Amino acid sequence: MKRPVIAILVSVILLSQLMGAAGFAASRPRIVALNGVTGLGLAQLFESGAYEMEVGKAADVAIARLSTGAAEAAALPVSSAALIRNKGIPVVLAAITNNGSLYVVSRSDKGLYEQASSFIGVPGKGTMPDVVLAMLLGDKKASTEGVQHFASPVELANLLVAGKAEAAILPEPWVSQVLASDAALRITSDIQAEWKSLYGFDYPLSCVVMSESFVKERPEEARKMLADIKASVAWVKANPDKAAVIAEKNLSMGSAATVAAVPRCNFEYLDGLKAKSAASQFYGKVLQSVPAMIGGKLPDEAFYLNF
Repeated sequence: MKRPVIAILVSVILLSQLMGAAGFAASRPRIVALNGVTGLGLAQLFESGAYEMEVGKAADVAIARLSTGAAEAAALPVSSAALIRNKGIPVVLAAITNNGSLYVVSRSDKGLYEQASSFIGVPGKGTMPDVVLAMLLGDKKASTEGVQHFASPVELANLLVAGKAEAAILPEPWVSQVLASDAALRITSDIQAEWKSLYGFDYPLSCVVMSESFVKERPEEARKMLADIKASVAWVKANPDKAAVIAEKNLSMGSAATVAAVPRCNFEYLDGLKAKSAASQFYGKVLQSVPAMIGGKLPDEAFYLNF
């Protein structure tokens, strides 16, 4: 009689362990990372096993997950973070992961403002390249006669390489891709340098937002996530070749282009008051020029996470 009882007890213990492991796996925080540079700073997290990582092709995927509680965090453009907060989705800005990564690539020797008066291709209306360029040209009172919009970075990059476009403002990793495709092309303007020269501060590009419920109900996990994100950003900067392998596998980024792009992606981890300062300066500028981009108003103070 003892053996069946022991067997039953062993079975119960094993089942409990399996259920516990399954419960642990199910409770891992889910992070939605966008394809491209915005998700690249989190590359190391794809391999850590500590998080359920999901890749979104557009911010709408991350917004949907956050609004339904299906994700605890997301890597998003800084502008999108303010927009969804102002739309009533309860998220907080937890960290900034990189500043802008826009460059003018051209066959000419023209500077930014001269180039804009003759020809410069812009990938899409209302995109970050379009908005940033419009701010710079507007505040410099420079000519916009040569600004032409194209449907996407893909179309513009192909035209540039084919010699059918003289110059284009592009984000990484497109910059690295076109430079590798044609030795006659070169970077003629660093948009981040132009921005800082004019406004006196860097503009943040990518951030991590967390759901308010995650921060309030699981604060220690939120703190650990921030520590892991900080470590990942540093790791990507120090190991572009290894990060490129992960990016090619998960983020639809070519390995060679990613290796070349990392130094120009301006990865920088900021949280707390530093993240608030960087984001709020940028939001203030956007509100003056393109208010709809952040929902027509500045985010409230509770938007900024400060453990």
